[in-house]
Amino acid sequence: MHSSVFASGLFEEASINSRAIEFAYYQTGLSDTSFIHITLKILQGRNHQQKKDLTKLVLDKISEIIARPLSLSVEVMDVEKVSYKKNSDSVRLFKKAVEPRLRLS
Repeated sequence: MHSSVFASGLFEEASINSRAIEFAYYQTGLSDTSFIHITLKILQGRNHQQKKDLTKLVLDKISEIIARPLSLSVEVMDVEKVSYKKNSDSVRLFKKAVEPRLRLS
């Protein structure tokens, strides 16, 4: 999926992050059909067609690699730039904290 999002041409590869969250308890409709729901949180600025194409690209890729029966869904959520902050030094800070411990091993 990660490579499909990059292939969309909408994002720099270094800015794409993926996370998986498992739900132990859930119900889908009136059944307990397994599901994968993908939420693509992107900074605002893409138009409706770009978001629609991105959703289709990801859904098509997941459909290729996931066995059925399974409920698959994808949504795009805009993140407002004004309310989003990221520590751009996070990689540097991580390396500073972790690398000394790795050298001690």
